[in-house]
Amino acid sequence: MTLLETHRIKISGYNPQTGPHLFDLNSDYTEGISITDQMRRGHNIVQEALVAGIIGPDKPLLIIGAGVAGMMAAVTAAKAQVTTRVIEKEQRTFSVQFNCPSRWVCPTQYSWPNTGWDKGFYPLDQHTKPFVWHRALADVATKILREELQEFLDKNDQLKVILKTEFKGYRLAKDHTGLLRVIPVLDVTPKDPQFPPAFAMALACTGFGEENTVVQKTAADAPYTGQIFWQVDKYEDDNPPLGIDSGTPNVLISGSGDGALQDFLRIATTIDAAKVLGKPTIRRAGSAAALYSIVFKNLPAIERRIRNRVKIIEQRYRTESSSASSRHSDMEIRTLIGCCVNGEAQLEHLTLIKELCKNARVWRQVVYALDQVVRDLRHEITIKVLYPCFHISPFYGLNRFMTLLLVTYAYQRYPDVQLLYPGTVVKEIVGSGTHAPPDRCEDAYYCHGKAHRVFCASADCFAVRSGSTSRERELGSGPYNAVIVRHGILRDRRNKVLSENRLIRNTTT
Repeated sequence: MTLLETHRIKISGYNPQTGPHLFDLNSDYTEGISITDQMRRGHNIVQEALVAGIIGPDKPLLIIGAGVAGMMAAVTAAKAQVTTRVIEKEQRTFSVQFNCPSRWVCPTQYSWPNTGWDKGFYPLDQHTKPFVWHRALADVATKILREELQEFLDKNDQLKVILKTEFKGYRLAKDHTGLLRVIPVLDVTPKDPQFPPAFAMALACTGFGEENTVVQKTAADAPYTGQIFWQVDKYEDDNPPLGIDSGTPNVLISGSGDGALQDFLRIATTIDAAKVLGKPTIRRAGSAAALYSIVFKNLPAIERRIRNRVKIIEQRYRTESSSASSRHSDMEIRTLIGCCVNGEAQLEHLTLIKELCKNARVWRQVVYALDQVVRDLRHEITIKVLYPCFHISPFYGLNRFMTLLLVTYAYQRYPDVQLLYPGTVVKEIVGSGTHAPPDRCEDAYYCHGKAHRVFCASADCFAVRSGSTSRERELGSGPYNAVIVRHGILRDRRNKVLSENRLIRNTTT
């Protein structure tokens, strides 16, 4: 299916051929959420709309959301001479990443194992596409992007970005050709004198949804609220480790998706991605790509063989996962097949790592490289990663492979230390000691470094879905003074700005 087909919003009683042409770029969560994925979708959906004749010099485009995808789509359209307006409720573009100095963002690392994964910038054809995202700390990268974007805006009259303006809904009206156009309803009237009265196409780029970082046993219990992914954190502070002044950092990570695995790799190592590239930076920030580069720096033939093998594994995993979703309407069957496919992919990754272990010369070099960057996971810091199924569940193969490689190394180096806790779900997190109730754990930044008791239960994907987990028990080796909750995206809380219930009816002419 094309992006236009995948992301079109259907309005009852209207013909897609005549409009309205409404699209939500983040409606399909399975497509990936990396910077590169968002930029690629933003560019490509505009290209498809141009070819289809939906937008053009006399057919304006409205975009809601001035993030990575929205601005890529906007600049792509403006370069094609399409009158384009971007509505953004925040006070600046790229607002999510702009205030985050603690995340290293590389737009190509999750293209691994494909060629070009280590380029470090996107788009790769810099001369033909709009702006370029270079790997850097998130706030630094977005600052550069905003400066480049302003240069483009100063030279191009087709595109204007309207900040601090909220999209409230829309009306529909027919133009002289009988096609339906979109009339946005905003909380303030734009000061732009050239703001189009109606748009041929509206594109929502408002994100995938609210991140789930909350653990709450019942509605009556006080919740524990962890830090969101783009919130400034102290996970890579070194003096003292994790910014925790008292006691050894004792980390618990709930979840095993990409966000959870990124944090695991950041905390377990002392990687500095900028230093690996030979660049200065204001603070240390790690990445899976930097760790991978260090480990296989002196093993080029082995590195190529690994990528070729993983490419086959991941391609089969994607194909089997998508076919399972399309063939079965029953959610339990899809979950079962998805778990089996994901579990098989993880087993194949482990088989590949086992082959590395059996090659004494190669494994010796891998261990030596990891010895330089992995923390002492017995005395310097301790980590537990809890997740409900029998497999970890990342979308991107690099996180999966590097996590399993590091865990394999750690189990050899520290045979008495357990890092991964599959089949385990966190049920409750409460303050302990001086941090005990009535202190509430709703402020993640305040809770960092404070003692917490963690209660969990045995579970699997089905049990979590139905809520029928086993008896709750306290997780040993506590208290935990760094608790990270990465439970995915709450898609039902997503602000679907172009959904049918935002349509103000009885105004069609």
